[in-house]
Amino acid sequence: MIFRLLDKSAQQRLNITPLTTRKSNKTFKILTYLHFNMNSLYIVSIILMTASKTSATTQQNSTITNTNTNPDPNKWCSHPADCASDESCCLCNCAAADAALGIFGCHCKSNGMPEPNSQQTQCCGGQSGFKAWCAKANTPSATAPKCNTTYNIFGVPTPATNFYRYGQHKRCVKQSVGCRAGYCDNPSPDGQHRGICNRL
Repeated sequence: MIFRLLDKSAQQRLNITPLTTRKSNKTFKILTYLHFNMNSLYIVSIILMTASKTSATTQQNSTITNTNTNPDPNKWCSHPADCASDESCCLCNCAAADAALGIFGCHCKSNGMPEPNSQQTQCCGGQSGFKAWCAKANTPSATAPKCNTTYNIFGVPTPATNFYRYGQHKRCVKQSVGCRAGYCDNPSPDGQHRGICNRL
């Protein structure tokens, strides 16, 4: 029978039931034509699907590339290989762009000398002498930090939300700038604007 000339997969795709009528050249030609065109459509659909996936992958890779062109300046590094060829992996006191103040708002004597640590403000190292501060970028504190008092040990940075203590920020810094003993590429206002003693 004519139906047996087509394989089972073609029969299922065409949803054809076996012919029980007599052989017909016309029917055979029609079925052959349909079978050929169904296979052609199947191949075309595979090509279109493959092209669609390739396009999506290319677009995704392009997005990743564009994202990498603006890396996070505070991204943690542990080795020079983590940085660009013109950068060094540095241990910085403050996050990128923030002001590295160190000490400010100090308690000074009339002759310009600092009072001993036991009498210093928290802004100016505190009683331990080891407290140092960063000020967040784009705040008034980054250029003119304030201590709520400069006359006793209770002086603290104000407003508190603009400040944070020195820390360990391992990040990539341009080699042309260098690590600078932890000051890295962070700006810092001069001593007058920080309120440190003249003879500190």
